[in-house]
Amino acid sequence: MDSEAVRNHAMNGGDGHHSYKENSSYQGQVVGQIEGLVQKMVAKAVNCHGSYSPGRSFRVADMGSSVGPNTLRTVQMIIEAVEKKYRVERLSDRLPEFHVFFNDRPTNDFNTLFRSLPSEKKYFAAGVPGSFQGRLFPEKFLDFVSCTYALNWLSEIPKTVLDQQSPAFNKDKIHYGTARKEVVDAFTAQFHEDMYKFIDARSREVVPGGMMALTIRARPDGTSHHQLLENRSLNLLGSCILDMVKKGTISEAKVNGFNIPVYFGTPREIEYMVRQDGNFDIEKIDNVTHPRENLADPRTLDLVVGSWRAALEGLLVAQFGQEVTEEIFRSWRESFEDPSILDAVTGMGVVFLLKRKDVN
Repeated sequence: MDSEAVRNHAMNGGDGHHSYKENSSYQGQVVGQIEGLVQKMVAKAVNCHGSYSPGRSFRVADMGSSVGPNTLRTVQMIIEAVEKKYRVERLSDRLPEFHVFFNDRPTNDFNTLFRSLPSEKKYFAAGVPGSFQGRLFPEKFLDFVSCTYALNWLSEIPKTVLDQQSPAFNKDKIHYGTARKEVVDAFTAQFHEDMYKFIDARSREVVPGGMMALTIRARPDGTSHHQLLENRSLNLLGSCILDMVKKGTISEAKVNGFNIPVYFGTPREIEYMVRQDGNFDIEKIDNVTHPRENLADPRTLDLVVGSWRAALEGLLVAQFGQEVTEEIFRSWRESFEDPSILDAVTGMGVVFLLKRKDVN
């Protein structure tokens, strides 16, 4: 698979039936659940007596914004929390102006995002295209960073899993969930590299005392990769693609040149990486709970498959073409009757509330 296709991959744009905008209600529930946590963090950390003088706005960056509406809700939640802190301190007259930066890959549909901005928003808005695994802002510039369910996406597919000469070659599979140890290790290493790059870049960009709220889809501690519902779902997708190889619709070489760049770490694994970096204090780690989806309900199944489609369609089309991709999704939806789904462990949302340490 062309590495550029992965680096340039973005969620489905526009506002059509298969767009991310119309298939991101699950992520929206997450934003609603972390609201109270963020408000408490802001109340604890924001210094209303600080240096937010004219010309020095309160700067918020949302990483992996996609097209909304969830990113807009996240931003509003942060701003309202800051406003509340100033009211409580009876310093509303000192409330700073707000400057919000929406970040995603350059191929993201920023036009749809900007058209969705509220007409009476309380902030100045800007788009920042680029990979959040690298620097995007000047040093000591940001006051608050949010990132919701974007850190599961890898910056690239590990090269070894596509190399036929490598022990980690992931033959006849499109994901690591049920693969052998060498493949899992390659995905794990890529996830760790990407996470360390993300944290290091933000440690330079966030002001001392600044905050981050990172919400990540995680594999419960003690759960194996193959037990996870998300991984079993992707395994079913791989089986559907292999069935098309048997029919002659897709070549085996096309499958062996394709893997999905998604990884689900555990809370303990992610916490370890934050502590290893050493630039942020962990203020709180909390779980974002969701009821297990009833995949026997056609409406719920449509919601789940629709969400995956909004995220994966661009990659599949780039590798297999639009017509074949349509057939893949039809087959995949039907495959959820597989009994292997019934005893799978559902992934969890974990929110990490971090505070930038003071710089000596």
